[in-house]
Amino acid sequence: HGTLDKADSTAREQIAKSADLFAALRLPEGSFRADAGTDVVVDILFFRKRKAGNPEGGVAWLDLEEVWPATQDEGAIRVNRWFARHPDFVLGAHALSRGIYGPDKTYTCLPRPAGDLNEALTATISLLPQSLYDG
Repeated sequence: HGTLDKADSTAREQIAKSADLFAALRLPEGSFRADAGTDVVVDILFFRKRKAGNPEGGVAWLDLEEVWPATQDEGAIRVNRWFARHPDFVLGAHALSRGIYGPDKTYTCLPRPAGDLNEALTATISLLPQSLYDG
């Protein structure tokens, strides 16, 4: 699990002291296989640096929440609350798989069976509020 899904929220709390999570996109495993030879799940995070005197934004993203994986026969998976509450920003399916570091199953995001990741990414980015780009 990466920064957003770690059970220990220390890193998220440190970030939240000076910035607000505006949005996040989760790309499925294999998204960078052709370019970088890696099969890791990738999160793209959009933060807005908080100006002095501005109140802290929403902090729901500091916590985890249970979701059900693609195959219902698995138990619930704890992922960042932002992804649990914004499933349209997860460009794949939550799942558990055996990792390379032992027999235990770990979180992964499986690619959607049919569909172009570039098209899905473009469509999802269009869902971001226009104010994200305002200085």
